[in-house]
Amino acid sequence: MRLALTTDWWPRSCALWGAKAADNTIVIYRELYEVGLTPTEQAELILASEAEGERTRQHPVPVYLDPSCWIRQPNSPKPFGNEPPKGSIADEYKQAGLPVQRAYNDRIGGKRLVAAGLKVQKDGRPRLLVYSTCSNLIRTLPGLPRDKTRPEDVDTDAEDHAYDGSRYLLGGLTGKRRGKARTFGEEQRSTRASSVG
Repeated sequence: MRLALTTDWWPRSCALWGAKAADNTIVIYRELYEVGLTPTEQAELILASEAEGERTRQHPVPVYLDPSCWIRQPNSPKPFGNEPPKGSIADEYKQAGLPVQRAYNDRIGGKRLVAAGLKVQKDGRPRLLVYSTCSNLIRTLPGLPRDKTRPEDVDTDAEDHAYDGSRYLLGGLTGKRRGKARTFGEEQRSTRASSVG
């Protein structure tokens, strides 16, 4: 089982924890949804919300952040490699002890991942399961309106923080970084093909 965490920040801080099972089912099992936290406060609350031993050096839990969290402050030096720039929101999470990574932020590809995960498969189950502990994701996901000018996307002025977090989590747990979104069925075929060869 592979664990990951995602967060969408400002004005509501939404963090979602998820796991990917051997059959490629992704389970979103914990949610932290607060208003008015700084990135450092949210990072500290995330760490305090985790069970002892859930995050270890041998089993780090990556935190997928919106790529906008890597925006540098004026006059800050360019970062080296994938390190977050000093003074950026991503740097605040890293300084608090969270291993940050840029989230897959293709809005349309991410919407396809969520839709594919929620679709009931031939075995009678979806590949995205959400625990009842994630009440804000459950509350907001079904009612997200479509964008009036881009109907293939959701309205970004709506309460989409938990939805964005689920997109980032699915992208991270399915190995998406940039490019075409692969659906759960395509991922399973790819996994089977590589294990046969």
